[in-house]
Amino acid sequence: MAHFQRLDLYNFRSWKSYTFEPAPKVSLITGPNGSGKTNILEALFYAVMAKSFRHARLREMVTTGEKEFSIRIKAESHARTHDLKVSGTIADHSFELDGHRLKSVGELVGRFPVMVFSPDDLAIAAGAPVERRRFLNMLISQCSSHYFHTLLKYNRTLHQRNATLKLQSTDRAYLSVLTESLIIDGAAIRKERRDFVKRLELHGAGCLKTISGESLSLSYHPGNNKNGDETALLKEEASLCSVQETMERTTLFGPHTDDLKIRLQDKEARKFGSRGQIRSIVLALKMGGVSLLEESSGEKCILLLDDLFSELDDSRSEELMHILQGERQAIIAMPKRAEWMPLSEPISVYNTTD
Repeated sequence: MAHFQRLDLYNFRSWKSYTFEPAPKVSLITGPNGSGKTNILEALFYAVMAKSFRHARLREMVTTGEKEFSIRIKAESHARTHDLKVSGTIADHSFELDGHRLKSVGELVGRFPVMVFSPDDLAIAAGAPVERRRFLNMLISQCSSHYFHTLLKYNRTLHQRNATLKLQSTDRAYLSVLTESLIIDGAAIRKERRDFVKRLELHGAGCLKTISGESLSLSYHPGNNKNGDETALLKEEASLCSVQETMERTTLFGPHTDDLKIRLQDKEARKFGSRGQIRSIVLALKMGGVSLLEESSGEKCILLLDDLFSELDDSRSEELMHILQGERQAIIAMPKRAEWMPLSEPISVYNTTD
């Protein structure tokens, strides 16, 4: 079972110095709002995913008035204990695993399967397409190193192509090379996303049936809304967008324009779902994602729960916790221990003001 054993923070967000030793099963971090609970979860996630689940920039993670931060973690995976270290400044970061500096974060992502649940997750079902693409990228990258590295390469090429389009005098030969690279990597990304969405739909639909008894369906929608050979379709998209791209000076085709359509009871959730239904959908998608992470890694997924139960009644909270936890490590951040949490439960409680 993958789990965190120890966390040491230095100049990270609100924490000048902090040590946290979570229990193997359930740990509850309590404290008033603004006391740094979410920062602890963010540090744990950042150390194994090389990014913030709050989409924060490096400069936001360094304690005000300081120049650098560090995160040290001791964690177990596949019955082996590992030491992780993150060193960061306002402009750059580096990662070490068991004393060896990693050349690429691709060597890290997926080693410690993790899923975070937070109030901002409602945007996955109710927000803009970029939120759903982020969700898919976070999940698939942990399951497939090929996807992770292809996505990195695609994003680098996309950045270069956009920069080239913004030039007063565009180098057409160079632009053609970038276009070809974008098409090749974009086709691979779309294929993996389509295949993954089919599996996520199966697991997510089952979870939603358990939560609310409602039906859930997912479909991957490329920018052109067509199905077929991904490479051929992207070439067609590139050709159709070329004139408009010259005018707008940005890339208008590719998987960075795609969306995941979510339907509840055969209606588009983003348009017709209530707040309660949206919350249930997101929980189902995340729980389905947990199942896929565990299938891929062969390890139980670590759960980071940021004030997840604030809008749920006691019975729904207790039922959800039972579904989520299983044999997994769960680290929960909330203002105080809830009444629905039995005192007999083996829950380790930590207060940020102690």
